[in-house]
Amino acid sequence: MWLPLALSALLMTGEILLVQAAVGRLPDEKAMLAALGVMFWTEVLIEAPVIMLLSTSTALTTSAQAHAVVRRFTLHVNLVVTAVAVAIAYVDPLFDLVLRTWMGIPTEIADLTQTGMRIMCLWSAAIGWRRFNQGILIRFGEPHQVTWGTAVRLLVSATVAGSLVLVGTISGIVVAATTFMLSVSAEAFYAWWKSRPIIARLRAAPESIAEPLTYRAVVDFHLPLAATSVMSFLALPLLNGGLARMANPQDSLAAWPVLYSIILLFRGPGIALPETVIALLRGREDAAPLRRFCWLVAALSTLGLVLVSVTPILPLYLRHVVAVSPSLAQLVIAGAFVSLLIPGLAAISSMYRGLLMSCRATPHIYWGMAIYLVVTVSGVALGVVQQSPGILTASIAVTVATLLETAYLDVRSRAMMQRRQL
Repeated sequence: MWLPLALSALLMTGEILLVQAAVGRLPDEKAMLAALGVMFWTEVLIEAPVIMLLSTSTALTTSAQAHAVVRRFTLHVNLVVTAVAVAIAYVDPLFDLVLRTWMGIPTEIADLTQTGMRIMCLWSAAIGWRRFNQGILIRFGEPHQVTWGTAVRLLVSATVAGSLVLVGTISGIVVAATTFMLSVSAEAFYAWWKSRPIIARLRAAPESIAEPLTYRAVVDFHLPLAATSVMSFLALPLLNGGLARMANPQDSLAAWPVLYSIILLFRGPGIALPETVIALLRGREDAAPLRRFCWLVAALSTLGLVLVSVTPILPLYLRHVVAVSPSLAQLVIAGAFVSLLIPGLAAISSMYRGLLMSCRATPHIYWGMAIYLVVTVSGVALGVVQQSPGILTASIAVTVATLLETAYLDVRSRAMMQRRQL
């Protein structure tokens, strides 16, 4: 169950690294990488309410009746996030308020960011539809199809990015936005196509449901998860805003997305843990082996980042794959050393989230993320006041915030598991 989902997460991170490598080979590298980072994480914030549709679909799509309710909810959420994306990208006063005023993004980078966001207006809806259908695949024992879908996405990314780079006259931000939009659309189509036979079987099966799933129940389950995602991804634009106000803002804004993508690569195995726990935790006898496995994933995730950081692998990757300047490479390497604990802590946190979702105690996940957001923002604000080095400040803030969030989720999940005698 876990391996296909972990491979999918790794492949998705590979797409970000691939696009960064493409942009790094085009003119005006620093400005384009900075705009890419701001654009991508702003779009991720917009799509935050749909991210956890994967968990919601996995947990709640148990019958044809439940599928219909969760599908209707998915369509409604997709409409909302698309409206937000279009408004920010095309309504100049709103864009200026969010990007230039609130986030403090420099004019050159903000202009490039707006161009990319206009191309990616339907990205959030494609993500939401993909996550909904992937949840169905996971629920009914076909997680390998999630991996194949992500492989399709990566193939489309490589084809589109490579072709546009070869043209040579297209700006880096247009290459990045077009690649992201087309690749996720291909993956969403694949997930829908592969989930159709499962849905057909659900509709053909006789149903005797004692308690039909209601729209309100879906809202109650998903809302804390959506709020958690919003807070999680809200930290990223706030980080960008903080970096824009510290010393050497363009270098920090260009180095941060490269560093964060590397961290995400090693967080990938842990990202797959919540759905694995939801799908496999059926009784008390399942809890102990699941915990042992999750701790093993956490240890290996951090060990992977340690090995890459202390060997020539990371400098070689930055020089020959991403093709960043030596000054940006130094910033990324320094940030990686400070961030060594993040992959392991994030994996443990993911385990606790899965346990809480299995107990339908999603509000605790929300409060854990609130701790993460407050600590992250506080650390960045302190760095702005003291004009600390941007990359090191951001790395320390995220590490401490992840540690405190994980500690809170540990306490809450233990209490809920004891209550359910798991």
